[in-house]
Parts: sequence; C-alpha cells; structure tokens
Amino acid sequence: MRSDGRDFAAFYEAEREPMARTLLVIGGDAEAACDAVAEAFSRAYERWSRVAAMGSPMGWVYQVALNDLRRRLRRRAHEGRVLRRAHVEPRNVMPSSSDRRTPWRDSRRRRSTPLRPGRRHAGRSSPSWS
Repeated sequence: MRSDGRDFAAFYEAEREPMARTLLVIGGDAEAACDAVAEAFSRAYERWSRVAAMGSPMGWVYQVALNDLRRRLRRRAHEGRVLRRAHVEPRNVMPSSSDRRTPWRDSRRRRSTPLRPGRRHAGRSSPSWS
C-alpha cells in the first residue's frame, strides 16, 4: 500500500463501518464501539507510513480498536461499581436545581474557604445534608 493521505482515506472509508459493526457485536455498546474505532483510525493515521507497510494494516487497526473498546468497557464497569458502593444512582449523580440545600453546594462552599492546619475540611466538621 502507498502511504499517502488518499490511500488512508480510501482505507478508512472501506473499513470503518464493518469494524464498527464488529465491535458493536463484541461490546454491545454503540457509543463505545464508535469511539474505539475513531481512536484506532486516529492512531493509524498518525503512524500511517508504518501501518501501511504492514502485512495486514486492518489487523493492526482492529487490534488497537479492540484494546480500546475493552479499556472503555472495563472503565465503565469500574465506575458503575464505585457509584454503587457510594449508593449513588449512575444516571442521577447531580441533585435537582430546585433543592435549596444540596450537598454539592455545601461542599463547594467549604472548598472555597481556606483550610486551617489540622482540619480535614474547611467550615463545619460534618456537612448538614438536610
């Protein structure tokens, strides 16, 4: 394969959709699959002169995309476990704006106050969440 931009554009157009569909089947998440494919092709473009000279450029791009997809799915699973341990709903982490005394407002106010030596938090020792 040649290593110019036109060659990469043709490679990208021919291989992007089939790879995205394959990663969607493997991971079950369309957004993560598309992001992984975009990242893999971005890395391939940065190294196109070396990737194009490989015996199977598509194999290299596929492996990079698959590794990226696995990383994304592991990270999402880990974030879900952390949120469950903290007893926070993953989809509803921010309190509603109609709530006058929300925890995040109290914590933001405390952070703006300088810390005194020997204290973990500025302001009150324990926040009032009511």
